[in-house]
Amino acid sequence: MIPSRVLDPMPGEPGVLGEAAGRTEQRAWALDDVRHRLLAVHGWLDGEVSSAVDGARARIAETAEGAATAARVLGAVAGLLRRHGDTLASLQVAAAQAARRHEEAVARARRWDAEVRSLEARRRFLCTAVGPAAVTVEPDVELARQLGVAQHQRREALDDAARAEAQWRAAHDELRGAASRAAAEAVALGDTGAVRAWVLAAPHLSPGAGGLGRGAAAGADAAGLAAFAAAQAAGRSAARALAGAAPSAADVEQAHDLLQPLVRAHGDAVFWAAFWAQAAPADVYRSLAAAFPLPELRGEGMGTVPPAWAAVTAALAAGARAWGAAQGRAEHEAFGRRLVADLGAAGPPGAPGRGAAVLAAATVLRGLSVPDDGTTAGGHGGGAPPRHGAAAATGALLALEELVLPELEHRSVHDRPTAVLATAAFEGLATDPAAVFAYLAPADDDALARRTRLWLGTAPGFPQGGWPDGGVAVATVLGTAVAVGAGSPARADQARAAALVTRATAAMPHGLLSGPPLAPDAERRVAQVYRPYVGVFGDAARDGVGGPHAPAGAGLAEVPGGPVQPTLGAFDLREVVAATSRTSLGGAAWLAAAEDHQEAVLGWAFPVVPLGPPTPGAPDVPERADPGLDRADREAVARELLADVGTVAGAISVDTVRAAELADARNQALVDAAAVGVGVAASAVTVGSSAVTGLALSAAAGAGTAGASAVVKEMLPDHAAAARADVSVEGGALHDRFATTTHSRALAWSQQQGATAAEARAEWARLPDDGCASFEQTFRPMSEVGHELGGPVCEEDRGQEDGRDRKRR
Repeated sequence: MIPSRVLDPMPGEPGVLGEAAGRTEQRAWALDDVRHRLLAVHGWLDGEVSSAVDGARARIAETAEGAATAARVLGAVAGLLRRHGDTLASLQVAAAQAARRHEEAVARARRWDAEVRSLEARRRFLCTAVGPAAVTVEPDVELARQLGVAQHQRREALDDAARAEAQWRAAHDELRGAASRAAAEAVALGDTGAVRAWVLAAPHLSPGAGGLGRGAAAGADAAGLAAFAAAQAAGRSAARALAGAAPSAADVEQAHDLLQPLVRAHGDAVFWAAFWAQAAPADVYRSLAAAFPLPELRGEGMGTVPPAWAAVTAALAAGARAWGAAQGRAEHEAFGRRLVADLGAAGPPGAPGRGAAVLAAATVLRGLSVPDDGTTAGGHGGGAPPRHGAAAATGALLALEELVLPELEHRSVHDRPTAVLATAAFEGLATDPAAVFAYLAPADDDALARRTRLWLGTAPGFPQGGWPDGGVAVATVLGTAVAVGAGSPARADQARAAALVTRATAAMPHGLLSGPPLAPDAERRVAQVYRPYVGVFGDAARDGVGGPHAPAGAGLAEVPGGPVQPTLGAFDLREVVAATSRTSLGGAAWLAAAEDHQEAVLGWAFPVVPLGPPTPGAPDVPERADPGLDRADREAVARELLADVGTVAGAISVDTVRAAELADARNQALVDAAAVGVGVAASAVTVGSSAVTGLALSAAAGAGTAGASAVVKEMLPDHAAAARADVSVEGGALHDRFATTTHSRALAWSQQQGATAAEARAEWARLPDDGCASFEQTFRPMSEVGHELGGPVCEEDRGQEDGRDRKRR
């Protein structure tokens, strides 16, 4: 049968699509120009400092980012239209050629069909009219040959027509497929989060780059749009697979298979934007708990965890960075809350796999705040660092508050998951000082009390003991919050910082500092917290022991213009200083804080202008206005300064005395136990020497209880007395260190006021003795040296160079 269908031309107007692509591309170029101009204005404002300028910069950056997003979307659409127009034009040509071939083949088939029909009719005529006997052999053979040729040509023509129609149909099918792909790619551009991730991952749209490049980049966008849509589809598919599965611990292989798409995607920004738009942390935790069924994974990042776990955590961290770079502050905070709240999906604390989920949550939190190293996978980058990682950390901490605070009525320590998550959250929070201040020093006093109690007033007590990082993260955010508040010109901010220090000082001795010793860097950071507040140390020490205060005017040691001061308890302050000065780094930080305070006070009360030409290379000393104090006020300031320094010096030394007292108490306990007949092996405890031990046990065996104790007590070494003597010497050295500078500054000030050297020495003749008394007044109670062990700590023998050769009054 000869086909009668006519193959219609393929519909569509490639020219119209090309024109639309050109107009769209022009708009993309215009937006890119706008973005460049906005970035130029942003650069011009970089040198300005004010809240209004900060707000303007933020608004300009946001608008420029929006222009970049719109420009890339329009560029991609322009490329998509042009590509689809080119495809349409090419397929129209192919379809038209196939239609012509079909038409020609059908016409040829019809001609040969007519020839076949004619030959067949002739053969029938010969067979019926003349009869078979009348037909010669030669004409019958020739007719058969002609008929066979005609039938063959008709078949070939029909085959050509069929092939042409198939080609025509294939062109239409290809067009439908291209249209479907283009539609899917266009629809993919409706996912704002994925598009923003795509824009931020595009090198040619990064700040300072060349923009869309008048067509080249737009074409590249269109070429990459298919990869964009594929990555988006992969992210959604992975999210659906995790959400729909509930692998059990018995099906470890299934759980690993579910996690593999995440590993393959690594830092693909589009994949992760699509993934987290549809998945929840709980979906990931369930598979992690099944794939790694261990209550705890130890040695994170140290090569002692399974390689598969390392691959998953690396992918989660890179994915968090890629996702976070395209999200706003609100999205980060909500996600941080969900990271913690969803941990229940991995089972209760201690359940198999719970540790994997907790460490994964900590990994994601770090990924949201740690800048990427630039190495990415998946073709979509992710190199832009997250901008709101601190918001995610805030959300996580708020969720931890809700989980942990109700349990503090029944326990006084954090468990390991709490400490691990809080450490990661504090590391992220520390990337934004303003966020640190808002969280740890809130204006609401109830919130301040709650957070101080939770993070500073309780001690982590999981098996390793202490915070995972030795307390560095929590000490860092404490120091950052205080630095922001104390350094603010707003008195309300200063008051918030002071309130935080007041509560922290009371809480830390019973929480943060009551567990295992802090890391040296954590000690240093806690010591730095108190730099703005050393001026109230002397008053705090005197209030604590009930000693007399300095004469009126001593409060002037708090330099005018300084921050609002906290209210510090003497004994709490002593415990804080003692616990954070056990290493050389911590002790040096406290002495540096005292030196900073001394320089500030002396620079205010004794403003000395350098005389003579400046020393080459020496820093300039700014000229300071004289506060107009009389001599008595200045002397009171100097005495108060040394009282503050004595507080620091004494608290640093108190552990030395306590350790010696503990050694003496242990020795005495041994003697008392031996004296009442309790069997104590001489080799079990050292009491100073083997000879003393033997005497102690002999006396205990041959004398009554009270008599033996009294006899042996005289034979034991007095560690406490020796320690107090050493601490007194060390305290004297510290006094000299600060007193010499103070006295010298007072003499220099008087001479610049016109006094001779002799007159200056006479004017300040009493300052060394009075300063020494002020120093001792705080040093002795803070160091627990006591008053019964001799004379002053700080009066030196003027004839001796060795600080140990001091005369006692």
